[in-house]
Order: sequence, then structure tokens, then C-alpha cells
Amino acid sequence: MFRPAVLVLIMAGLTLACATVEVSDLRQLPSADLNSGLGYELLLTAIEAMQQDIMETRAQVREQRQLLEEVRGEIDRKQQSVESKVQVVLKRSLVELNQKIQTSLRKDSASAEQMQLRIEQFENRTEQTLSQHKQSFKQELEDLDKRMQQSITKLQSIAPSTERASFRTSISNRTTPADNRVYGSCQEVQTREIVNIRPPKSGLPSFKVLCEQNNWGAWILIHYRFDGSVNFDRNWSDYRNGFGRLDSEFWLGLEKMHRLTSSDSYELLIVMRRKDGSDSYAHYQRIVVGSSAEKYKLQLSGFYRGSVLDSMASSNGMAFSTPDADNDQAPDANCAQGYSSGWWFNQCFNANLNGLYSPGKLDDAMQWNGFGDKEGLLAAEMMIRPSPPMNLDGPMMPHCGSN
Repeated sequence: MFRPAVLVLIMAGLTLACATVEVSDLRQLPSADLNSGLGYELLLTAIEAMQQDIMETRAQVREQRQLLEEVRGEIDRKQQSVESKVQVVLKRSLVELNQKIQTSLRKDSASAEQMQLRIEQFENRTEQTLSQHKQSFKQELEDLDKRMQQSITKLQSIAPSTERASFRTSISNRTTPADNRVYGSCQEVQTREIVNIRPPKSGLPSFKVLCEQNNWGAWILIHYRFDGSVNFDRNWSDYRNGFGRLDSEFWLGLEKMHRLTSSDSYELLIVMRRKDGSDSYAHYQRIVVGSSAEKYKLQLSGFYRGSVLDSMASSNGMAFSTPDADNDQAPDANCAQGYSSGWWFNQCFNANLNGLYSPGKLDDAMQWNGFGDKEGLLAAEMMIRPSPPMNLDGPMMPHCGSN
């Protein structure tokens, strides 16, 4: 189908062609004929023929124009029809899309409601299970507490009264001033005082220690707490190098403990005082503190004498941990952060003599669970000294001993 403008150009070209033919026919007539009457008639006839042709051409042009108008109208109608159909299709597509979206939203809403219902059901079941376990665990703790109290009473009745009395006097308030002499060990010192020592096998330069004296002999104090004046919530560097003051509360330092206990055979004595003023002790025949590469792992053996149940068993074989160096065995916790201290944590502890100073009951306090409760200790000290070779053939009594 031709466009209207193209058709008009074609018709105009046809009209000009016809006119050109008629004029050329007139030019071909002889001049004599034009001057005679016959020529005049012929001229009139030619003119009339031309007029007739022109009229016919004009009629054809009008017809073509009318046809063009009809074609244009048809094009407009079809365009309107197409636009109308497009609008209908678009509207229908939008309606279908909206329906799909609404259906999807309803499904998602239903899924969300189902998920919320499942979560609520799971929470209810979990709460019920936890409540049941909590009740069961509480009962088990009460039973364990009773058994431990009975064991403690029995142990205290077995331990010699003279030894219990001697340990009650082992924790004192102050020390005598240090002198400038260098000793090989605290065995060379006769009183409780701060001195310079250089153990011959340790490879260490001389350093100051607090020597303790009790009925069991002389000891190097590696840990001492009695008034809460020193903060034990420290980082790895502090626990490695040591902190505090020897005439107050202090921690000797893991590196010194390692160099001492790895150079010779050392034993460990722990003395504790409770809020009521009663003292207890735990004695381990061997202690070794590993190297820095081993994260100062603690190795204990021969818990053979004590007036309280062994609470260091869970720390035996453990690396040392601090709030900034988590080396414990708890998969989802940092025990050092949780209990604000450095210690040989497992999951997490049965004893923590570096916990917060808070005499009385407090979970993160300085404590020894062998007493059968979580009461914060009033005072504690840890001490080491060279010991004779272990007699593996002798009696091994893990909870009490004889003279």
C-alpha cells in the first residue's frame, strides 16, 4: 500500500505527461493548416480534446485524492485499533502480573507464618527441655555437695591437727626487708623475707623472690593474694613476666616458673584461707611449667597430701590462658575473659586462684571447688621448692596423707 504523498507525486507526473503529449501533437501540425479554416477547426478540436483530457485528469486526481483520503482514514483506524489492542494486552498482562505477585505474597506470608509457628514450637520445646535438665542438674549438684561435704569432714578429721595448725600461721601480712646477698635457694634463708636467688640449674640471672618458712621447710612463693590490692585481670605479657609487689600481692611470672621447674625436680604447695578464717592445703609432689612454645602448659603429679579435695586435676595438662590469649578447651567460650583472669583453664575450671578477689560466694571469684561450694577465698598462696626424686613404689593417696 502506497503512502498518500507518494500517490500524489505519481498522479502529478501522469498529468504533466499527458499535457506534454498534447502540446507536441500541436507542434507537429503543418503551418498551412493552422492558417486555413480547417486548421482553425483542427486547433479548436485539439484544444477541446486537451480540455477534455485535462478534465478527465482532474477527475482522476480527485478520485486519487479521495482514494488517498480513504487510505489515510483506513491507516488511522488500523493504528487506533492496534493501539487499542496493545493497551488491552498491556492491561491484561499487568492484571496477570499483579495476580501472580499477590499469589506469591500470600504464599510467602503463609510460609512466614508457618516458620514463626515452628520457631515458637521449637522455643517451647527447648524451654521445657532446659527446665527439665536444670531441675535434674540442680538435684545432682545438691547430691554432690552433700557427698563433698561428707568427704571434707572426713579428710579434716584424718589430717594431723599439728599440720593444720602450722598452715594456719603460714599466711602472714608482711615480710622483712631484703638484703643484697644472692642465695642458691630459699633453703639457705631462715626467715620469711624477700631475697635475691640464683638457682644454679635454672640458667637465670639472680632475681628477687619472697621466701616462705613453715613447718614443712622453705619455699619460693610464686603467687600470693590476701587483700585484693592487685588486679589479676591481666594480659599474656603480664602473666609471662610477672606483676605486683613481693611485699604485697603478686604473680612471679610464667617464664621464671618454667625456668625453675624445668631445671630441677620441684614440688608445689597451695595454702588457702576461707572467709571464716579456716586454712586448708593441697600438696603436689611434682610440678612442671612448660615453655613459652608450649604456652606454659601445667603438669602436676602426686597429689598425695591435703586437707581438701583435689581441684587442680582439670588444670593438669592445660596450657595457660589470658583474656587476650585463649588456649582453653572450651569450644564456645573464652574462660579467661569470662572469669577476668589468667589460669590453666580447661572447660573452664575447678580451681582458679587468680579470679576476682571477692570473699564469699561469687562464680568468678578466687576459688577452689574442692570445698564443695563456690565461696570466694579470703587468701591464697602458691609455693614451690626443689624436691627429692619421686618414690613410685610408695603409697599414692590422692585425697589425704599421713605423717
